Amino acid sequence: MRITASIDRLLTVCLLLLFTACHPWDDPANEDNDNRLTRTVLVYMVAENSLSYGGFQKQDFDEIVNSVGEIPNDCRLLIYIDDMDFPRLYVSDKSQSSGIREMLHWQTDFDSCDPNVLKELMNAVVTLYPSKGYGLVFWSHGNAWLPKTRSRAPQQRTIGIDNGRNAGNNTGSKMEISQLKEALSIFPQLDFLMFDACFMQTIEVAWELRDVTHYIIASPAEIPNPGAPYHNIISPMFAKKADVEGIIDQYYHYYADSVVLIREGYSYEHGAVLSVVDCTQLGALQTATDKMIRRYASTEEDYALLSMLRYFPISSQTIPEYYDMKAYMRHLITSPDDWKEWLAAFDAAVPYRRATERWFTSYTGRYMYIGNKENYGGISMYVPQPGSYFETLLEQFRSTSWYPVSGWSAFY
Repeated sequence: MRITASIDRLLTVCLLLLFTACHPWDDPANEDNDNRLTRTVLVYMVAENSLSYGGFQKQDFDEIVNSVGEIPNDCRLLIYIDDMDFPRLYVSDKSQSSGIREMLHWQTDFDSCDPNVLKELMNAVVTLYPSKGYGLVFWSHGNAWLPKTRSRAPQQRTIGIDNGRNAGNNTGSKMEISQLKEALSIFPQLDFLMFDACFMQTIEVAWELRDVTHYIIASPAEIPNPGAPYHNIISPMFAKKADVEGIIDQYYHYYADSVVLIREGYSYEHGAVLSVVDCTQLGALQTATDKMIRRYASTEEDYALLSMLRYFPISSQTIPEYYDMKAYMRHLITSPDDWKEWLAAFDAAVPYRRATERWFTSYTGRYMYIGNKENYGGISMYVPQPGSYFETLLEQFRSTSWYPVSGWSAFY
């Protein structure tokens, strides 16, 4: 994957400007590296797709602008937007009447799903605003661990869609989760990585990203088109110790307690399904999961999956039916002692989760239901099944970093 030469030169010039004496983003916080900012957060909006057509990126941008007063003086928020206009980069700035300042407005388009673009922006963030902690919000479409190209469903993606034509459709470039990991791995570990995108809270994604962030905040299901209520989550996002539970609570209550306007004259009850993963605890969860799958799984078709809590309503051959990890393991493990052992590891790795009774899925135009909340874990997993019907997905699952350590290699 590479950036075109013209974009590469443009970004290089922009980065050289960082070191000039009179650049538009001078900040006294950078004069003394021992006086670092407390936290800098980048909101990375990949909106050159249908979300831009719906104007949802503007809605969230306005929510952020209206809330910058809640950002502490020793913190910064940057917003990168690539939509049907050329890309722009903004920074919170309380000296401006609007509370925000446009740092750059590129005059050419580039692929925001190219990991090199994200690298350049993260490089600018840590160079301009050296901080004790960092956060990243990846805002776009999402489809978790699936490869960006699939023989039977090439429209699928992992994270992001950039159609490259300043248009509002969902064909174009996508970013692999492994590419996202590679882009972030050269920078300080994030305090949190929040996916404001559908389906991203999966064990496959979390395992891949476990070394680049402390916490992952995401949904295993579809998220509402308006996304996160940024006017409500800015405060917990910039708490001295990032308040990941507060972010989830504010997000959850925004959709649980009211009917949210989608656009003028069009509103309905969305619902919200959310959780936080503590990546420092994933090693213990991996060990416990590997042990239990090897002990209890088999290569026989599991018909109980038909009624199990899952997060996608269409056939597994189209998109994997992301099964709730806790619900599946509860079904699989029959020994009370083994269940207690596994659950302790799971609750440490997924320490907080919230869900409304139901959530709306635009793929089918109907609601899906949590059902028994005792089985709700807030993170999904892929469950291999026998037969040629599932072979394409199984082959792609084998390419994930989770597969060889999950226990499934003993059966598939």
